[in-house]
Amino acid sequence: MELKERIDAVLASTGLSAAAFAKRLGVKTTQTIYDLTSGKTRTLSSDVLTKIASCFPQFSVEWLMTGEGEMFRPSISQKVEGCENMFSTTGNVSGIPADIYRQALDEIAAQRRLVEKRDEQIDRLLTIIETRNTDK
Repeated sequence: MELKERIDAVLASTGLSAAAFAKRLGVKTTQTIYDLTSGKTRTLSSDVLTKIASCFPQFSVEWLMTGEGEMFRPSISQKVEGCENMFSTTGNVSGIPADIYRQALDEIAAQRRLVEKRDEQIDRLLTIIETRNTDK
């Protein structure tokens, strides 16, 4: 997969325009991202790669650099998949360090907020569509 296709996939996944993506990354000019999406820039600088990895940790650095492997890094739930015996029968966490447990809870809360925000966006879009359909 070409770099421009990977950057397009990142933009599509984040729902950001090239300009909004550039702003979020804090790159010097929006042109940096436009050059990546157009194919004019054919390699990802370490500066831009570092900024993407920092701002959007869900994306695999290996995939961003090479196009190989999975686009997304494994989530916490995938990392502990198959560890069913980590919870005691009383529901207490056993064998999980407290910081990992807190990190998992924080990730769940963050994902819940994202889902709620997307649900609100979907509701607004549906309202817009319904309004436009009744106007015809």
